Amino acid sequence: MKKETMRQRADIVNKALYRIYSNIEADLTVEELAKDEGISAHHLHRIWKEETGKNLHETIKSIRLQKAANLLLSNRYANISQIAAMCGYGSQTSFIKAFRSRFDTTPNGWRNGGYLAYSDSILASSASASASERGFEGLIPKIKKGPKIKAAYVRHKGYGISIKNSWNKLYAWALQ
Repeated sequence: MKKETMRQRADIVNKALYRIYSNIEADLTVEELAKDEGISAHHLHRIWKEETGKNLHETIKSIRLQKAANLLLSNRYANISQIAAMCGYGSQTSFIKAFRSRFDTTPNGWRNGGYLAYSDSILASSASASASERGFEGLIPKIKKGPKIKAAYVRHKGYGISIKNSWNKLYAWALQ
């Protein structure tokens, strides 16, 4: 197979990400994702690493755990086993181990306020953020040009007036 263009490589990554997000509860294999694109698993790993700078398996694990963290807060009636299954984990034990490794608390701890401690630890890791007492009320976002970075996927659900202005500014900047 001839070398893909940058656009084709980005499309491969985006299609794989779409499939991962759409089927996060399934036991996705790299071989299945690669087969969808007509490439080898090794080639998909290589493209993924070059385009995103991250490991494919770690990306899938991260997406699963982000979904689990959200479900733990938004789906109070589901038990831990159900949430583990919704996020593609075959056993509650492996889910709890992965969750604790990522968020430094158990899923039950997260549900019972652990997310607040996690947020505080993120803020504490930034000297300027932890020193700031500024609120976010009435904040109008500004888009600033920064150094080039590789981006593979941007997703947003819903459009209210609060996000519309930001997206319009982002679109106008992209057209420049």
